[in-house]
Amino acid sequence: MTFMDENGDMVQYSTAKLPDPRSCGRRAWASTGTVFGNRNTQFRGGTGIFTASRYVWISNQIGNTGVLTGFEQFDTTTARPFSPDTERYKPATVTGAPASSFELALTDPNFKFPQVWRTSLGIDQRLPGGWVGTLEYIYSQDVNGTYYIMPTCRRPTRYVGADPRPRGWAPTATASTRRSRTPSC
Repeated sequence: MTFMDENGDMVQYSTAKLPDPRSCGRRAWASTGTVFGNRNTQFRGGTGIFTASRYVWISNQIGNTGVLTGFEQFDTTTARPFSPDTERYKPATVTGAPASSFELALTDPNFKFPQVWRTSLGIDQRLPGGWVGTLEYIYSQDVNGTYYIMPTCRRPTRYVGADPRPRGWAPTATASTRRSRTPSC
């Protein structure tokens, strides 16, 4: 099927194509020590790149192919009232035709799992009266950020006037795809 990417260009996604496996090892370093050897002043620190492994994103693509499940919308409860009988609304014949409404979950073939670089530096100083004072610096930055697009929406336009933010249009079908911003692993 052909969809629109985040730049408005037409692109084809396939529910059969999963992202290629990539090695995303964790690289980290940490250390602690004392300044004067008397344990009154201690330092600690660490830095590393950490990878999230949320495989549910990939499993959603396997489960939401537009073939396994479908949707029906009823605006009143009289069309199909609740029944504990699991056979009550089962179709009399199954033709194999696709559902009239379905959901697709697609993952960009170049998808990279999210990664973040974190660094922490700290100094602990023993104070009079048994207190310990701490000074700490923490830095965090995305290496691979993940974002969603709605490939069935038309390219957004901008409002004219005081609010120039982009506005989108209603989707023509339901689909979402996950993409990774930077190629790292």
